Amino acid sequence: MVLAWVGVLLTAMAGVAQQVDLKLASEEWRTSTKGAFAVRLDRRGVLTMSHPNAPAVGGSCATITRVVDLPEIGRDALVLRFYLTDDYCGNKEQAVYFRDAVKERVSDWKEGGRYCEVLLDDVVVWSKDVIGRNGTSTGERFYDLDISELVAKKTQVEVAFRVRDEADTDGPFATDVFWARPELLWGFGKTPPPVEFPPRLPFRREKFRPTAPPAPAAGEVALTVRNAGGVSLDAWPIRWGVPLPQGAITHGGQVALEGPDGRPTSLGTQPLARWPDGSVKWLLLDFVAPLAAGDAQYGLRYGQDVSGASKATPSAAAAPPGRPSAIAHPEGAAKELRLEVADRTYPASPFTFVRHTLEVSGQAGGVALEELSLALDAFPGPSCTVGLDGRAVEASTGLRQVDEARVEVGGAAPTTGRWDGWALSGDGRTLVCLRWPWQQSPCGLLMGENGGSVLLLAPSLDGKLLALAPGEAKSHELLVYRAAEPLDSARAAALNAVFQRPPVVVFQPGWVAGTGVLGPFAERDDRRFPEYEAAAADLAQEILARRESQKAYGFEHFGDLQFEWGFGEALTYWQNTEYDYAHALLWQFLRTGDPELFYLAEQAVLHYRDVDLIHASDAHPDWVGGAHHHSETHTGHGPSISHHWTEGLFDHGLLTGDTRSLDCGRLAADYAARVALASGYGGGEREAGWNLIALMGAYRATGDAALLDAAKKKVDEVLTYLDPVRGVSSAPIFEQTAYEGGTPFMAAILMRGLTGYYEATQDERVG
Repeated sequence: MVLAWVGVLLTAMAGVAQQVDLKLASEEWRTSTKGAFAVRLDRRGVLTMSHPNAPAVGGSCATITRVVDLPEIGRDALVLRFYLTDDYCGNKEQAVYFRDAVKERVSDWKEGGRYCEVLLDDVVVWSKDVIGRNGTSTGERFYDLDISELVAKKTQVEVAFRVRDEADTDGPFATDVFWARPELLWGFGKTPPPVEFPPRLPFRREKFRPTAPPAPAAGEVALTVRNAGGVSLDAWPIRWGVPLPQGAITHGGQVALEGPDGRPTSLGTQPLARWPDGSVKWLLLDFVAPLAAGDAQYGLRYGQDVSGASKATPSAAAAPPGRPSAIAHPEGAAKELRLEVADRTYPASPFTFVRHTLEVSGQAGGVALEELSLALDAFPGPSCTVGLDGRAVEASTGLRQVDEARVEVGGAAPTTGRWDGWALSGDGRTLVCLRWPWQQSPCGLLMGENGGSVLLLAPSLDGKLLALAPGEAKSHELLVYRAAEPLDSARAAALNAVFQRPPVVVFQPGWVAGTGVLGPFAERDDRRFPEYEAAAADLAQEILARRESQKAYGFEHFGDLQFEWGFGEALTYWQNTEYDYAHALLWQFLRTGDPELFYLAEQAVLHYRDVDLIHASDAHPDWVGGAHHHSETHTGHGPSISHHWTEGLFDHGLLTGDTRSLDCGRLAADYAARVALASGYGGGEREAGWNLIALMGAYRATGDAALLDAAKKKVDEVLTYLDPVRGVSSAPIFEQTAYEGGTPFMAAILMRGLTGYYEATQDERVG
């Protein structure tokens, strides 16, 4: 015992701080309450004094008390240190909005109403009003109270922490006050030492247990070509991205494809993404093959000793099959539009796949669009045959899909009907198909003596123009099929059916998880996750039902949904694909092989990348690459990192080879990097969470080290400002800004972002 005290004395003489931990979990603490207050202690050692959402009554309080033996400190200072935060910050004026205008202003400012107090021997020695924001850094949440003179010549002192109501309030006054980590400090010289944190609470850390073994570095993967179009065809082009394990191949020629008959299939390839060691991570397969009405089984052999594929894709760019044009207002506004036609064709093949893209310049005000069309070079008039509700109909002057339920044919009055999307020229040799026609109305086909034009945006019946915002875009997909022999309407309808619902490729069970390309990936498991799998099985039908009930169709709307509950008091708020449900649908497709999930995801991706993503802005160059925050219109608000995503774009681009999805993913990733590098930490958890998810999703797809650097800066900020005691990222609550705190669903978003960063870096600070 003597040697122990000598050690303490020598340590104190050396200026090393001593401390006594006054653990709140100790049975020496006594609790008392008066009025409506309640006290509870959690497993972290955080003690909460709560008042319900009821008026305060003066004199009500919650108190914890214990007697503390005081150390012999000589002339040293004795400090009582404790952690204290609460959830009430007050608000002198909160604006309540309706349709982006202030409806009213309300106040919740109860200054002088409730105090946090420290008492020594029943005397208040320190007091703080609960009103005001908590400190944003660790040091600002801890308080050091020098009690040397207050306890001079004492050997014991009764310490109490209390929350007390000073006066009655007319309205409800709910608060949670959090106390933690009380301790006595001495022997530190002039300045108390910084707060130190012990190792984290004990928990069982388990590595993610994949549902499939790692994929071998060389071998074969089974691919199922699933044709949801419902018809068989002699030939159809198939382009699909396949993930491969790290180190498997270094170039696209190290694979070979075998068809359902076991024979080699001619194949072109293109690497879409690479692992850190330079090996191919995602490989685009491009081939033309007979298409069965259901499933067809293929085998892809891979490895550095395998050969058989071409290092180039067989499809190639070709001269556009038509001339795009637009009618915009005011006069001359068409010059603010960029019209791009990208074609993909195959040698000795009748297929030409067309992507038509319109982009509005960044000039303020945008444009008002009356018509958008693609004049076809080889579509002889003056009449054609079109598919309408599954029937072949003659259309002398063309047709116009007025909205999702009405159509005009040959200049007649609108009737109930939906254009199937195909039109066959009078000589039967040219078939044109527009994907998702009635869903993206108004659209149609205009026929004349000199040929036809596809109306990607047809003039509306009431003459109203479509207002497009600066930097807004829109893409359409078309098929032009030039037959050597005339087609009949049945053949035209069959080709269109496959174009509308093209074949997808499904990987063998366990392949995605085994390659590790998406990080930890839970394959479908009806035994372990029966409730989830059963609920997810109805996902596609639920989305389709919501779309139909909301009439979520049209040039801008298709691919998006409205919030079922509105937003505030606004009647209609478009989601702008919150929270990247394209990504969720694509991952669920990879788990199940359900083509319907893929089609819904593709529709959401095309909407988000064109309408929601900002492609240009003269007034706000820093907005470029950001996504409009949801509003009553898709483009009514500026961008927000809390509603910004990249994963769905890259998922789609890597699965399909769609260059626009990949390019837009990079554009969105650059915006996320700029935000991370320029901004400090603030707001709720989801600001940092979605910033990290966007960066890490893009990094997983591209391997761009600059994105990882930006993510590290954001992680550093999170760790600086994250409350180390309660684990909360405290910010004013949007709907009740008089209060601050964390939000469980936003905390989950932040955890997902931090998890992605840990997967890439193994940074133990966030592990």
